[in-house]
Amino acid sequence: MKLFKRKAQFFKNIAAWVYGIQAEREQIKENSSSHTRGEPPKAAGQQESSMTVSGKSGSTVRRVTAYLIKHCGKHFAGEQLASQLNMNCSYLSAAFKQATGQTIIETHTKLRMNKAIELMRTSLYNVSEISETLGYPNPYYFSRVFKKVLGESPSSYMKHLYRT
Repeated sequence: MKLFKRKAQFFKNIAAWVYGIQAEREQIKENSSSHTRGEPPKAAGQQESSMTVSGKSGSTVRRVTAYLIKHCGKHFAGEQLASQLNMNCSYLSAAFKQATGQTIIETHTKLRMNKAIELMRTSLYNVSEISETLGYPNPYYFSRVFKKVLGESPSSYMKHLYRT
């Protein structure tokens, strides 16, 4: 019983972390436009999310989120996720979007970009090495996705980190 409670709390923490990403980026953008503290800029088109997910959809969201975090460095395959969770892919996508307001792919991409930012801060990898680590076969594509999500290129972001 204790193990079940610990696992449930763990998944609640993961879900809260994922939902907090949007609000955190919004706050960072408002507080600092010059990147003086080395914080990431707000992702383009993000909205602040203050929802709480509970019940059956909450369980689904936690399971999907745990899977995405575990497979953050790989290309997303919806069919593989659905088979892992023993659920229909269409139902899973619709339930996740209804509960979180964003698609599974958007969430996976944001998790990968957060991992990229973490690697930029904690390692000496260049953009090509980071893109390879995160499962992007082409560093140019990785750069395009990074810029689309965060509003600036990875090399520009890294320059801001090195200035501070």
